[in-house]
Amino acid sequence: MSDSSGFIQFLNTIAEFAQQPQTKITPSVPPIWQRHLLSARQPPSITCPHFEFDQALAGAATATTTANETTTIDRSFFLGPKEIRAIRNRLPHHHYSTTATTFELLTACIWQCRTRALCLAPDETVRLSFTVNGRGNKHGLNLSPGYYGNVFTYPAVMAKAGMLSMLPLGYALQLVKKAKAQVSEEYFRSVADLMVIKGRPSHTLEANKDYIISDNTRGGFDKLDFGWGKLVYGGIARAISLISFYVPFRDIRGGEDGIVLPICLPESVMDRFEQELKKMTQEPVEHPPNHKPISMHQKCSQSIS
Repeated sequence: MSDSSGFIQFLNTIAEFAQQPQTKITPSVPPIWQRHLLSARQPPSITCPHFEFDQALAGAATATTTANETTTIDRSFFLGPKEIRAIRNRLPHHHYSTTATTFELLTACIWQCRTRALCLAPDETVRLSFTVNGRGNKHGLNLSPGYYGNVFTYPAVMAKAGMLSMLPLGYALQLVKKAKAQVSEEYFRSVADLMVIKGRPSHTLEANKDYIISDNTRGGFDKLDFGWGKLVYGGIARAISLISFYVPFRDIRGGEDGIVLPICLPESVMDRFEQELKKMTQEPVEHPPNHKPISMHQKCSQSIS
């Protein structure tokens, strides 16, 4: 019925009512329910690739340590200015190191670390989706402020697990930037047409292979005020299997503003993910002399033994 932007608009309206006299009954941003603005075209036509709705990924879904592991755990990781700077320093000194947004940079890094931690066979195909908001003027939909309905889509990018794990961070970043760049007004219209032509298919999710990231850092959950003062926390309560969210957060220990990433993984995978993320955010980029990186399968075999 609504995406996070519509939901925060609703909550802001409730907060507005809560802080005003009882005579205040008109919201400052009137709600708009014109859902026909995003209806399918006549006739509908799928004009863009939509990998997020492909029903199956290539490969046999063989993970080294997770085939029989069904118990998952939740952890949250704080990514502040120091961590983000360390990740950015891993990029080659060309335009990607300066023009990549924080979202693109973190998404590429988290996807790569997660894929490495899963220890998938090199020929497995993995898929990443992330939310893109169609509000505002950026994508040409020109929806009026106050629209409550869903205005987001999930562009997807796919890669072989072996290449994603072994190649530098710049490879994953290029894939993320390419998927993000394809989203236009035509892409949104094509999604709406696909829903009609294919009977509203579900977003395909396969364990281990699929991953979704949603950026809530600009949603405004951290700025809600119902008249009780500033929120201590505003965001999701926990991670969801195969889905993570970026949540704005202030580290009270250091007073730094940053991003919290809640993530849900099998316990052994979580330990490896934490190690991979620590390498990306703390260790120097340069390899010692005569150092030859080992393959991900060698790393996973060592962690098992």
